[in-house]
Amino acid sequence: MDTKNIINTLKSSKYLMREKRYIFIGVVMETIFSRELFTKNNDLHEYIHIFENLMKLTPYRDYLYKSRTMLASRVIKDLLNKEVNADLIRLMIDKHIDFIEKYVGYSDKKKSTKKSESSLLEDMIRSNSEKTVR
Repeated sequence: MDTKNIINTLKSSKYLMREKRYIFIGVVMETIFSRELFTKNNDLHEYIHIFENLMKLTPYRDYLYKSRTMLASRVIKDLLNKEVNADLIRLMIDKHIDFIEKYVGYSDKKKSTKKSESSLLEDMIRSNSEKTVR
């Protein structure tokens, strides 16, 4: 897991919030499936507790922690809920970064001053057009 790049991507102003939402879902899945961060499934309780608190959910049942696949699908289902707005996603991203910095010990104190109005889609189109020109 390339923590530095993930954190920089989530903090970037380069992406629209709806794009960050889907990037964040992928990051959460990768985090849940990471055996480097959580060797045992029960170690995930503290991380999952972040989402339960912020989305005001009842705590997940213990049977979900027996399978990372079931746990990840439940968290993703809750993240895709229509009531989860941009402000809540932004807060969850901040809490996720705080947790990873605490757990992994990574911290990037540089603030990104570069403002970009391009979106992920525009970057992909630009990248593909550059490939076809060559």
